[in-house]
Amino acid sequence: MSIIGTIKKTLSEQETKAPKKEAVVSRVKKATVSDAAPEHTGSVQMRPVYAGRVIEHPYITEKTSRCAAQNTYVFKVARATTKNEIVKAIQRMFKVTVTKVNVMNMPGKKVRLGRHEGRVPGFKKAMVTIKEGETIDIGV
Repeated sequence: MSIIGTIKKTLSEQETKAPKKEAVVSRVKKATVSDAAPEHTGSVQMRPVYAGRVIEHPYITEKTSRCAAQNTYVFKVARATTKNEIVKAIQRMFKVTVTKVNVMNMPGKKVRLGRHEGRVPGFKKAMVTIKEGETIDIGV
């Protein structure tokens, strides 16, 4: 028997063994009003925030050190984090009150070394503004 014959044979066997559509429909339990899931009344369930996984490190450049004088600090953060997670992580790590967070996705860049081309991966950075009178010691 050729390879095509065996494939056709196995396909026909699978079709005969597959349950009929009528049988599948009869097995489905019809939902009633009492079986429905209760509506969620509280806030959205969030994943736990681990400050060390959210904040990778401070992002220190000349521009960010000038921003530090105005109570705005810049951090490189994980790609999947949200503004709320960043606020919680900064407040846990540095014991300060966060007033505002701006988040930017920085694009990756092309680099060359001789005739070889490569790419530097992008990252996410967060500009965190804290309450007047409070400071964060990040080595600036």
